[in-house]
Amino acid sequence: MKVRPSIRAILVSLVALIGLSGCNHKVQELVVTPKQSTVPIGFQQQLKAEKVYKKGKVIDATRTGEVKWSSSDESIATVDAKGLVSTYDKAGIVEITAVGNFKKREFTDTVTLEVTGAVLTSLTVTPKDESTPVGLTRQYTATVFFSNGQAIDITNDRSTQWSSNDTEVATISNADGSKGVATGKSVGSSTITASFEFNGNVLSDTANLNVSEAVVMDFNVTPTSQSVPVGLT
Repeated sequence: MKVRPSIRAILVSLVALIGLSGCNHKVQELVVTPKQSTVPIGFQQQLKAEKVYKKGKVIDATRTGEVKWSSSDESIATVDAKGLVSTYDKAGIVEITAVGNFKKREFTDTVTLEVTGAVLTSLTVTPKDESTPVGLTRQYTATVFFSNGQAIDITNDRSTQWSSNDTEVATISNADGSKGVATGKSVGSSTITASFEFNGNVLSDTANLNVSEAVVMDFNVTPTSQSVPVGLT
């Protein structure tokens, strides 16, 4: 049986449309950020690798295992399989390259990292005076400052340790993903401290957390709809 020309044309159009749709879902480029960054000796820098598709869709590929990382000078900085750059005791400029293989196509992007000999001068915890009801939480931030004016958020750094001087009033987390999160336990005041060790020296700073009575956040009557026969409860 012969296929009618009109049906054949429709089938050809559908095949072409499917082909174009598939092309639009192909990776167009690999983008690594930040493009340029400055890191003091001994500190780390997390890089991010993203797949950009032809239709503009962007997917984070930093930790998927599809990207291979390398450093142009490992005496200045090295990079692990998840894009985390570590510096050591040498200043200089290094290029970090990411190579991604997506459906048998290779994409490459490079960023520049300057490792400086800036000196660590101070540590600051913010906010300085915070309050929370019992049972709720507050996020604290630790920031270090350097002789060249640079500031780095070290709230979640592996060398940062958080503590509360009265854990019956408030506790504060040192767990990955929730570092610096304080939780009110009972009414009172607690001093929150962040300590940071670098090159054998320890810097610290404090802030205050006032914990108040628990407050009503919502009020519900349940069930919202009910029925009952005459004489029953």
